[in-house]
Amino acid sequence: MRTISKIIILAIIIELFTTINIKAQTISLQGTISTDTVLNVDTVKVIGDVNILNGITLTIQQGTYVEFQGYYKLNVQGRILAIGEINDTISFSVSDTTGFANTSIVNGGWNGIHFDNTPSTNDTSKLIYCKFIYGKAVGDTLTDDSGGAIYIYKFSNVIISNSLFTNNIVNENGGGIYCGLESSIVIKNNRFIRNISFYQGGGIYIGTNCNTIVYGNIFAYNIAGHIVGGSGGGIYSSSANLNSYCPYVVNNKFFNNKANNGGGIYESNRNIKIINNLICNNYGGGIFNGHQLGYGEYINNTICNNSQLGGIHCYSSRLNTKNNIIWGNINYDTTDTTQIYAGLGASPYYIKYNNIQYGYSGLGNIDTLPLFVQPTIDAGLGYNAEIADWSLQDNSYCINRGTPDTIGLNIPATDIVGNPRIFENRIDMGAFESQLITYIEAVNLTENNFYPNPAYNKLNINTSHKGTAVFEMYDITGRKVFESKITNTNTTLDISSLKTGIFLCRLLDNENVIYSNKIIKQ
Repeated sequence: MRTISKIIILAIIIELFTTINIKAQTISLQGTISTDTVLNVDTVKVIGDVNILNGITLTIQQGTYVEFQGYYKLNVQGRILAIGEINDTISFSVSDTTGFANTSIVNGGWNGIHFDNTPSTNDTSKLIYCKFIYGKAVGDTLTDDSGGAIYIYKFSNVIISNSLFTNNIVNENGGGIYCGLESSIVIKNNRFIRNISFYQGGGIYIGTNCNTIVYGNIFAYNIAGHIVGGSGGGIYSSSANLNSYCPYVVNNKFFNNKANNGGGIYESNRNIKIINNLICNNYGGGIFNGHQLGYGEYINNTICNNSQLGGIHCYSSRLNTKNNIIWGNINYDTTDTTQIYAGLGASPYYIKYNNIQYGYSGLGNIDTLPLFVQPTIDAGLGYNAEIADWSLQDNSYCINRGTPDTIGLNIPATDIVGNPRIFENRIDMGAFESQLITYIEAVNLTENNFYPNPAYNKLNINTSHKGTAVFEMYDITGRKVFESKITNTNTTLDISSLKTGIFLCRLLDNENVIYSNKIIKQ
């Protein structure tokens, strides 16, 4: 047991002090930081508001526990660097959580990290491998009652990644993060779990002219509208300016969030991009579009088993909706299975190459059971979407059924689990891209086109085709491993350089498949 004599308590209450780089167990902190400062300690006890001046950097070393002793905030007019490591994070929390859930009092929480009109001349602040717990914003103004853990307004030089936001609460907007006017930040690979806003954005609120990147995050069990109706259980994004920049929401997972409008995402923007996301088992629908003039792009999302407002609830007729799987969603009750609800009449011209349960007019749209590996068994919050497997079985009809032309779709290089987004020359529907060759046309299939099977070092090609053809072999990951021109009806090929395994073979004439089959190489 540590004795009091071993604990170093250092009160920092002055406005000017030199850089602190002391390996101590505990220090106390409040007041103005006016000199570049490094906190290399076990525990920092925050006993009052802390202000980082313009041009000044506060560095918090990995493994530090920042414990607020009351409802205090950290105001950043300069720069903060809180960069932990995967097994040595930095934590921000409060010493006493009594009264946290009561938003009529300040007790039980700390008041977050604030970037409020921070001068853009400051270098980028970084919050990486951190934990933000029991942040609370319950003041009387927008500045004081939004952004449970982080409040950003008119400042863009912030990167927030690989961090956990959990059990944060606000009276207004942004249970975890509030990203206000003209704040184009990066929010990447974080987890937002059980955060609450009483109005908009249970996990994140994104305001006007925010070109914010939201990439690779998980949003689960967040709530917008804890008592009255709210919007955007996972994310709320709205921009009043018709020509404003808009967020890029890519490769995120939205599971079991709750809001009256948009359990996963509420967006009222001009040009938002929502791509490669899993949006499943949320209450209040998957995506709610509230901008009648929106030209947003909803591309390659898996939107399934959401309740109350179906899969997509939209008021714009111009949404570019392609390559999505929209399945198993319900609208208000189990008798209304509308997957896309068009409040003002969505145009099928913009809704193409989707798998939509019960069908939808538009080029390339299908209505076929998706064949997920292991989805939740029904819609709504009662089923844990995070432990389900929303990838496609090898025989899913959604494989290679997305739009043949992906130019201009802003799709990322990888799917939601990091595999190449376009595989086998055509994109799949949904957030996952199958990495197996399951869609080779079988033309004139016989047992003796490619023999012997199994083969050892030699493979014979038997064809009645006249003229030059091309023989190709692919391994089970879809990588081409062998290619040869065939000019005779009977040809023997040396395949001794190939490893043992199963290969997919095909013979083509000007990219038209003549024969295809699987062989075993021994």
